[in-house]
Amino acid sequence: MRRRAIYVSGIGHQSPIPNAARIGNVIASGLIRGPDPATHKLPPSIEAQCAHMFANIRETVEAGGGHVDDIDRQIRQFGRKRRGEIVAA
Repeated sequence: MRRRAIYVSGIGHQSPIPNAARIGNVIASGLIRGPDPATHKLPPSIEAQCAHMFANIRETVEAGGGHVDDIDRQIRQFGRKRRGEIVAA
């Protein structure tokens, strides 16, 4: 099976690597964060960051030809950054 790179406009990496890849019926991605796609900045609230993160997950999966109902597993990490502020990672 050939690997197909998945690029999503507005939430791409700064490096020239794809957001995700699809091999057969499996889509795998690296880190999908919660920045605002319009500004590329993290919103101040964790709620807004999470909303953007889940929207970015949806866009990535759909760009790969899948649907969020097809998601089998997600691993979410939350870390502390910038003076105790909790930021979705």
